[in-house]
Amino acid sequence: MGFDAEIRRIAVQKIEERRRLAETQAQMRKNAFYAKEPRAKELDSAIAGAAYSVFSNILIGNVAKENAEAELYKNRSELIRQREVLYKKHGIIHEDLLPKYHCKFCEDTGFVEGLQCKCLKNQMILTAAELANLPDDPSAVFKNFDLSYYSDEPQKNAEASPREYAKIAYDVCKQFARDFQKTKKNLYIYGSAGLGKTFLSFCIAHEVLKKGNSVLYQSAGALFKLLTDAAFGRELSDKDAYIIERAHHADLLIIDDLGTEFGNDYSKTAFFQLLNERITSGLSTIINSNIDIGQISALYTDRIFSRLTGAYAAVNLIGTDIRQIQKKKVQEGIL
Repeated sequence: MGFDAEIRRIAVQKIEERRRLAETQAQMRKNAFYAKEPRAKELDSAIAGAAYSVFSNILIGNVAKENAEAELYKNRSELIRQREVLYKKHGIIHEDLLPKYHCKFCEDTGFVEGLQCKCLKNQMILTAAELANLPDDPSAVFKNFDLSYYSDEPQKNAEASPREYAKIAYDVCKQFARDFQKTKKNLYIYGSAGLGKTFLSFCIAHEVLKKGNSVLYQSAGALFKLLTDAAFGRELSDKDAYIIERAHHADLLIIDDLGTEFGNDYSKTAFFQLLNERITSGLSTIINSNIDIGQISALYTDRIFSRLTGAYAAVNLIGTDIRQIQKKKVQEGIL
């Protein structure tokens, strides 16, 4: 699956802006040099016009082609030699006055011999991440999910140790990301605060984005407010309207902190309609929550509970808040 037209448009626009900036800065450097050495501008014009003058003479028959090519080489070489003398005088080289393109392969055009350059794909990934509302956190990758933060000691009323639960969650999330384009699934990741639910969903999001899929991340509170506003026909900003559209149509929607929002009957109805629409459309959703999936019926509605238990794989994390563990290690000088 490829990036949608809006992501591609923005990415191409950013690369074009990058190219224009490089060329504008190069022209400013060149103009500054011309101000110091007016003769340099005359030489540049002569070098650029040398070929035109010689080939014009060939076309009108004033000179033979072989003689013209020899004359062109001789004239250009002498002009370039004179320009090099001026460069040396000011301690620069010709390349100093050329555009400093961000990508040396396509020179910030986005294409090499008609094919998409790698820089354009990377820019589309960055653009997709920005539109997905994901934080700029390069550490949110699976290899940084540290199982050592989870105790390997069994907990009371738990079937396994926190580390075993975390390993299962890690494996499920990694497989979800790996198989995303093959199978459209949904995850309900639950557990106490600070156990890595959001981190794992970000890891998935980054992998999914790399494959050219669209993603949207929103907290439950912010999303439910927008859904309710839209349902009541309240005026939305362009950004909010885009979020609503993406919530319904993004390949992957991540709803964070379900259960912490201020809910009412309207938001619950809008939530159910969103879940139902995405399931029917075959679009994937990840929900992070502090609420055990078995409590959903009491806090929301039986219809929402039915949708979550019927179409979502539940992933549980248990243990001690990782942020508190990290804080303690910092205090002890370990981190």
